[in-house]
Amino acid sequence: MAGALILGGTGAIGTAVARRLLTRGWRVTVTGRDEAHLGPTLLEQGGRFRAVERTDQEAIAALGPGVDLLPDRICFSAADARVLLPLLPLVGSPVMISSKAVYVDAQGRHSNSGQPARFGGPIGEDQPTLAPDRG
Repeated sequence: MAGALILGGTGAIGTAVARRLLTRGWRVTVTGRDEAHLGPTLLEQGGRFRAVERTDQEAIAALGPGVDLLPDRICFSAADARVLLPLLPLVGSPVMISSKAVYVDAQGRHSNSGQPARFGGPIGEDQPTLAPDRG
């Protein structure tokens, strides 16, 4: 049975990913800070929850070796991505699931900017994105 470890999986997107995988027979572990944020249906479907801080490399490593899929919903910076680097040889496919925070408006503003971004309509896949943080 294929296994997935979803980092930050208690929100809408992480939960949707977990449900999709569970209905296809995957073994799914979802991480977060508080199990109360996880809907009961995931546990009823066979999903597991582990309270883990996203910055706790050792705790993630303890859960991660041997998983086929590692979707990360809370990788917001280069420092967050570096936490996962030691795990890369131990997982099948790491996946960073982004949100609108990666998209920039015509002035280069994004959802986490000091000034709000103004997109003027729906955000499509052709919308410009932030440059990679090399720091």
